[in-house]
Amino acid sequence: MMELVLLIIGAAISYFILYLVVKAAVKDAILETKGTKYDQDEQEQDTIAKIKCPACGQNYEMDYPKCPFCGHQ
Repeated sequence: MMELVLLIIGAAISYFILYLVVKAAVKDAILETKGTKYDQDEQEQDTIAKIKCPACGQNYEMDYPKCPFCGHQ
């Protein structure tokens, strides 16, 4: 019975160490991709396209139903 308990504790410690190693590797990989072309492309996709109001000439985001500056539709 004691051998089984020690085996389970040993396995738990091994899996915990493996978890820490994998977590550190994933964190390093994420930090390496920050600021790269992939990250810049992702930021460009998050921006909303803008249109120019024909009435007042101001630029505003396309998701507005009308111009937030002058109210033109």
